[in-house]
Amino acid sequence: MPENIREGLEILLLSDMATEAEVATLTIEQFIKSRLAAGMSKDQIREILQRDLFEGGQLFGDFRKNIKSSQRAASENFARAPLIEKQEGLLDWIGVGDKRICPDCAERNNMSPRPFREWASIGLPGEGATICGSNCRCILLPVDSLEKGQGVIRFEN
Repeated sequence: MPENIREGLEILLLSDMATEAEVATLTIEQFIKSRLAAGMSKDQIREILQRDLFEGGQLFGDFRKNIKSSQRAASENFARAPLIEKQEGLLDWIGVGDKRICPDCAERNNMSPRPFREWASIGLPGEGATICGSNCRCILLPVDSLEKGQGVIRFEN
């Protein structure tokens, strides 16, 4: 059992990254097998894979996107770790103020501040509890870190 929240978060991040690497490996292996079965040469397959890697194609692009999402979630969790450990203080859901905010996030943005454990039961930003899922750009901030109304945009549902 990890000694503290941060150690647990480090283990979780490493586990997520290892899982993403394993999924990418299996996807690439399947890609190679299917192309060989279709009659492509190893040189042709290597060329396709290199182009995908350097130009951000779907195979390697998905891997990069998933790793980036894991790192973003981990950095937000590390920032929240002191609040989790203390289990005190109110957090406000801060939504990104543009047209791409999903209805779930717009609703949470208009909710009153609450303790971390309540947000965790509703669903934290980027953890899949909202329509935008892991693409969520919202954050939770301690209420006392903001001056009233500064940087907070309320959305009409």
